[in-house]
Formats: sequence, structure tokens, C-alpha cells
Amino acid sequence: MKNNLYAHVCFSIILTIIAVIFSIVALCNTCPRLISEDEPGFDYIGVIVGVLSLLVALLIGWNIYNALDLNKKISDSVKKNKTMREDIRLSFIDLESKRIQTEEYTMGITDFVQGFAMLGGNSDSVNYMRAYRVFVSSILHFTRCDNQVHENINTVLKNMTVCLNSTNPSEFKNIGDEASFYGAINEIMESNSKEFTQEQRDKFVELEDRRKSI
Repeated sequence: MKNNLYAHVCFSIILTIIAVIFSIVALCNTCPRLISEDEPGFDYIGVIVGVLSLLVALLIGWNIYNALDLNKKISDSVKKNKTMREDIRLSFIDLESKRIQTEEYTMGITDFVQGFAMLGGNSDSVNYMRAYRVFVSSILHFTRCDNQVHENINTVLKNMTVCLNSTNPSEFKNIGDEASFYGAINEIMESNSKEFTQEQRDKFVELEDRRKSI
């Protein structure tokens, strides 16, 4: 329907222009420029100049309107491009955040499974403190993500308790690289993860105090 309206408008404009042209030609033929010394008479050149002046004024006005409209369209296009760029940037940030969250969750699960597998061996051959260290690493990764890992952390804490109850006092310091281990401990303690509740934090502190006291 819009295309039909546009076609009608264009057709009307073309007919108007043709009518004006024929009118000027007819006027020139009917009223030729006959100027005597005593009586100037009708000067059709003046009519033509007046009509041309009017057309020039209309064209100038039309060009000004088009220029303003073009500026508005350019401004709107720039705003849309900025909005699109910002949406794309936020999308990439969101995707990167989800990727990191998934990676941390996967590493937390991997450490938990590894520690659980270590506890499944013969009790005489199990290195409980090594398993304890792996469980600490699992909690560290869980506190870095927000993927509803509250129950996962509870399960890890239970297995850490098993480690401390089952190991010999002589093995309590057998945790490997102390710098990275205590770095993980400190990061867990300073975590603001909503999945790491105060009750879980208190339990974690209790286990660490128990480990350090022996």
C-alpha cells in the first residue's frame, strides 16, 4: 500500500511539472514580447524569470530539507551502531563470564572426583593429606563460580572431615607445595561467593584449625 501511495505522489508531481511547462509555453506564444518605445506592453521574459526563480527557491528548500533529513538519518544510524556495538560487547563479556564459570565448575568437579578416588583405595595406602589438599582445591574452584554449587561444597567438606579423621598425625603436614596450598586457603577465606555460606566457612575454618593444631 505504501508503494502505491508513493507511485501516485510521484505521478502527480510529474504531471504538475509537465502542466507548468506547457502553461509557460502557451503563455509565451499567446503573449509574445512586444515592447514599443511608448508602451512597454506585456513582457513574458519576466514571467519566465519569475517562474524560474520560484523553481530555484523550491529546489534550494528541497535540498536543505534533504540535507537536514540526511543528517538526522546519519545521527540515528550512528546511535544504532553504538547500541549494536555495546550489545555485542556485553554479549562477549557475558559469554566469557559463562566460559570461566563453566571452566571453574569443571575443575572443581574434577578435583572432587580425584580426591574421592584417592579415598577409595586401601586404607593403609591412602595419602589422606594429599586428598585433603585436592578437596581444598575443589572448594577453591567452586567458590569462583555461581553455578549452584552449595551442595557440592557441603560434600567436599564432609570428605575433608574424613581425611582428618583417618590420617596419621605424622602425615598432617604432607600437603606438598605449601605456598600454593596456603594461597588457596586464603582465597577461600576471602571469598564473597553467595554459594559459600557462613556455616560452610565456619566448618572450613574449624577443619583448618584442627589440621594446624597437630
